[in-house]
Amino acid sequence: MIEPFRHNSWATIRLVEFCRDLDPALLDTSAVGTYGPVKETLAHVVGWEEVLAAAIEGSGSQDAPPQFSTLDDLVERTRWLAERWERLLEPEPHAERLIEFGVTGDRRLVRAGTVLAQVVHHGTAPGWSRTPNAAARTRSRRVSPPGSRSPCGRPDGPGRSGTRAPAR
Repeated sequence: MIEPFRHNSWATIRLVEFCRDLDPALLDTSAVGTYGPVKETLAHVVGWEEVLAAAIEGSGSQDAPPQFSTLDDLVERTRWLAERWERLLEPEPHAERLIEFGVTGDRRLVRAGTVLAQVVHHGTAPGWSRTPNAAARTRSRRVSPPGSRSPCGRPDGPGRSGTRAPAR
């Protein structure tokens, strides 16, 4: 169960680190059909993942996630989330466990499996994926976002450093 979360963390860290080298004005640009400026989109993805992790922990905040502060802050928060998921998913939580979830006073009971699915889906849903969002904003400025291939088997990503499981 942990592999999609490792990939999610790897992709988010890689994208935020990539954005460190962009012209700061580019971080303020928006594209039609996306959440908002690049920096707010990044803060949104990281912030909501923090809210979802807190729900799985049982320490769910009732506040909306924080807005953008700095890219360094987002990298630090994303690295912390990667470690947090390692702890939260060992042992694997029961998908049917009911947890309290919601922000700004609208709390309800939901299954842990639903929250976990949302974590992985949130950054990769069609029309909301990190890389297409970044690509939409940077394409006109001839800036290429980081690769979006699966990191499994790649030396720079989580996984098995080029080894594959034998076919069965």
